[in-house]
Amino acid sequence: MIENDANKNNEEKFTNELIKILIVEDSVDDYELILRVINRSGLNAETKRVESPTELRDALKDNKDWNLIISDYSLPGFNAIEALRITKEINPHIPFILVSGTVGEETAVEAMKMGADDFILKDNIIDNHESRFIPAIKREIVDYRNQLKMLKTKSLLDKSRLYYQLLAQNVQDLVCIHDTTGEFSWVSPSSIKVLGYSQEELLSCSYFSLIHPDDVNRVKDLVFKHIQSGAIVELQRFKYKIKRKDQNYIHLETLAEPIYMHGELHNIVSTSRDITEQIQAYKLLEENQAKYESVLESMTEGVALVDSEEKILNANKSAKHFLKIEELDQITFSKLIFNNFAVFDSENNPLQRSDFFTVKEDINEKTQFNFIYKLKNGSKHKWLIFNSAPYSIHEEKLGAVISFRDVTSSYESEKKLNRLAQELVQLIKTANAPIFGIDKDGKITEWNDFAQNITGYAKKEVLGKNLFEKFVMVNEQEKVRDFISFIIEDGITSNCELSLKTKSGEIVIFLFSGNTRIDFETGDVGIICVGQDITELIEYRNHLEYRVEERTRDLKAALEKEKELVLMQTKFVSMASHEFRTPLSSIKFAADYIKNYYLKIDWEKVNVKLENIIEQADHMTHLLDDILEIGKDKAGKIKVEKSVFNLKEHCEKLIIEVQNQSKNSHVVDFKFSSTKEEVYLDNKLIRNIINNLLNNAIKFSPERDVVKLDVSINNDLIIIIVEDKGIGIPENELGNIYNEFYRSKNATSIQGTGLGLSIIKKAVNLLKGTIELESKIEKGTKFKVTLPLKE
Repeated sequence: MIENDANKNNEEKFTNELIKILIVEDSVDDYELILRVINRSGLNAETKRVESPTELRDALKDNKDWNLIISDYSLPGFNAIEALRITKEINPHIPFILVSGTVGEETAVEAMKMGADDFILKDNIIDNHESRFIPAIKREIVDYRNQLKMLKTKSLLDKSRLYYQLLAQNVQDLVCIHDTTGEFSWVSPSSIKVLGYSQEELLSCSYFSLIHPDDVNRVKDLVFKHIQSGAIVELQRFKYKIKRKDQNYIHLETLAEPIYMHGELHNIVSTSRDITEQIQAYKLLEENQAKYESVLESMTEGVALVDSEEKILNANKSAKHFLKIEELDQITFSKLIFNNFAVFDSENNPLQRSDFFTVKEDINEKTQFNFIYKLKNGSKHKWLIFNSAPYSIHEEKLGAVISFRDVTSSYESEKKLNRLAQELVQLIKTANAPIFGIDKDGKITEWNDFAQNITGYAKKEVLGKNLFEKFVMVNEQEKVRDFISFIIEDGITSNCELSLKTKSGEIVIFLFSGNTRIDFETGDVGIICVGQDITELIEYRNHLEYRVEERTRDLKAALEKEKELVLMQTKFVSMASHEFRTPLSSIKFAADYIKNYYLKIDWEKVNVKLENIIEQADHMTHLLDDILEIGKDKAGKIKVEKSVFNLKEHCEKLIIEVQNQSKNSHVVDFKFSSTKEEVYLDNKLIRNIINNLLNNAIKFSPERDVVKLDVSINNDLIIIIVEDKGIGIPENELGNIYNEFYRSKNATSIQGTGLGLSIIKKAVNLLKGTIELESKIEKGTKFKVTLPLKE
């Protein structure tokens, strides 16, 4: 019956109270399903859906009143394990229910180990008699609320316990409750601090047995017997000595207060304070007073105590001797001075008595004041410094303590130092070098005329300003801070090269030498810097470094060119040994044949051999022409020499020449598209371009018998296109074909030097043109050269 009533009460609470549930779910449909089940159960729930780690964190931080977290396991880029970790990080006590339709048993166990409170399959959420969803929600919320109550109760208990412990441990005085006979009934924990006894130990002792024998009867008779007499009395205060556990006596001052109930004495409460130090201090004070009086009398400095009317109340021997008095009388301090001396101020001006300082006026204005006077007695004079400090009791100013001493030698020395200081200030001000001072924070404290002339800033414009903000470039600030720290911390003179920004925006470079500087008034440590303008020196140095770098680059370029020449020579030797050997062998073979058999063979065979000799000689001539052309380019000896010539006729002659060289193995399909045939260009460079393009097209299309040459003139541009259907060039080698001596892998079996395309490229560059290439293996190659007719 009781259990049913409890369940009914819980149901009523869930029906009436608002429950706040945070749902981690990316599916709106699943969220609405959970919401319908919760609402159908009769729970008064306020819910919010989040679907990312950021939204979850924000929701937990913005609202501390969530009662429950319900989380789907799998979300895009997010999962329930991560949601559980975030929840426990922000609120470790809030219940967490994992809901999923796909999670396996191992994952669910892992989540429960990490702190999840329950795991429910999504299929079991639907409200039916077998669903655990709503009962789990209610159970976790009830547990959570009970946990919060327990935590709150525990917190209150902990605070109360802490407050009691702090109170008991920090009471400095000894608090005791005595019975009507005076013995202990209760003592505070401070007994261990005051007397060295624990509470238990002190309660087992007799109070009167601890009191010093000289004081015990007085305490009994004058205090406790008086209280025990039956008369109503107030607080009793008394002092006495009491023995500690270590057998040493200390002095206590005790307040005893009787506690009455129904008019009768019930007990006595005493509060005792250790005044041993006070007693010892008072004794020490008496001893010190005697010492101080002895010291005061032995001082060479005169000291006098005067009242507000300047009447001397007391004076030491030195003061009496100087003031020429033997006994104290009613004469005032200033009257004594002016009766015995002529008085002058620090500027050596004579003073009247009315000009002398007066205690009555000055002690109400200042706590302490100093004056220096020149006192003259006949031909002798002395400089004396007078110091007056208020003499007061309980903040009431009753007079002054006046001390005076002879400072003649130091005063004269000070005057000399002041003159030297003024000379130094003038030297700094007018020095022919920039001088400035800064404190440890970089604020400017000194600025001479030369610094003003260099920077354009007057002294009043920069004093107190920060050196870094005003002058130092951003990229040099760290260096300057290290410079300041090094000098201040190590006290060592140091140098720093610094660029200063002038008022006009000009950058001036200085070499500064810095040293520590101490302000003797404040004791602050700073730096004084003396500079030298090295702008021209830096510019010369930079120019010299530039020249060195420039010369280094030239030497490197020369070295690279030398390396290139060596490489070219190596390639040339390799190529020449191959390319020249073949025609020379052919020439030698033909010549030997004619020499050995010229009487036995007919002239037709001799002509064949001679034609072979001529062909091989022409090949070698072309080879040498190519090599010489490359050599001229390397030496920078090729110059563009323009002239007017007929481009069409020039091309036709080149075609005949190329066909003769190839023994008419190919037909050149030539097209010329332009009404204008004459052009103003270098015909030798044009010859190199077309000749080499046609020779390559014929050479590398041995299986074809036609190559195309198209020449056109459009908008002051000459366009030359040579196309063949030959072996083509591999795509991965297209970037290297203009290099000297380079030959593609599929062309190594065909005779050639690897110089033709390099010569073409250099000629095109000299004419400020462009060359384009299209090529496919076994499909052919197409070159397009574009040359401008105008600069």
